[in-house]
Amino acid sequence: MPGGRLPHLRLAEGPGAASTLDLVGSGFTLLTPAPDAAAAAGLPVIPRPVPVDAPRWARLSGVPATGAVLVRPDGHLAWRAPHPPADAAALLGVLRRILSAAGAAPPRR
Repeated sequence: MPGGRLPHLRLAEGPGAASTLDLVGSGFTLLTPAPDAAAAAGLPVIPRPVPVDAPRWARLSGVPATGAVLVRPDGHLAWRAPHPPADAAALLGVLRRILSAAGAAPPRR
């Protein structure tokens, strides 16, 4: 669920990473089986494939194996969807919504 922590799941394979938590970097991280949307646009997102057990990943992340999870640098989920963004523009729209909501003033009481 967005706002929750990225679930820990051991990776089946990966370049020096032992779990999903090791995939998170200093910027936003897009975990998806199709990481090309972010890479092509030079967006401030680190695209990472998720080499994990698909049924467990689906259960823990709340998205199917074909889905996408955007993780904040602090390891919390920012966004998730059943399919990766269609292109860089769609991913940029997601980032804008997230970042504009994060900078919004709290409601007055």
